[in-house]
This record gives sequence, structure tokens and C-alpha cells, in this order.
Amino acid sequence: MKKVKVVLASLRAPASRPFVDPAKLARMGPFDPGKYQPIWVEESANVLTIIDGMTRVEAARLAGLTELVAYVFTK
Repeated sequence: MKKVKVVLASLRAPASRPFVDPAKLARMGPFDPGKYQPIWVEESANVLTIIDGMTRVEAARLAGLTELVAYVFTK
């Protein structure tokens, strides 16, 4: 596992949960990257799939961010 910044555009949603719950996103309010834990991502064959943090990723995108800190696991 390594902790790095990842480009949001390079992330793929997991097949088990391809979209964000709009109600959860609304409850989250304005995104503050210092307030939340890093997302968790799995890297396999140069593809980055979100393991945990779909709502944080979408909130960051809506806030205009292009990168987030992530724990990256290599498969």
C-alpha cells in the first residue's frame, strides 16, 4: 500500500457500485479535503478502481478538485 495523490479523471467506479447516492452526497455538504480520510484505490493492470470513497470523489469533482490523496493497493 502506498499513499499518493491520484488524478480523479483516472479513477474508475467499482462494478458493484457504479454511482454515488445523491442523498449521501447532499448530506456531505461542501467538500473540504482536510476533513476527510484518503480514499482507497486498487491498481490492477494500470487501472485505478475505487474501493472506498465514491462520495468523496464525486464531492471533490463538484468542488473543482482534480486530485485527491489515496491509499493505493496493487493487485
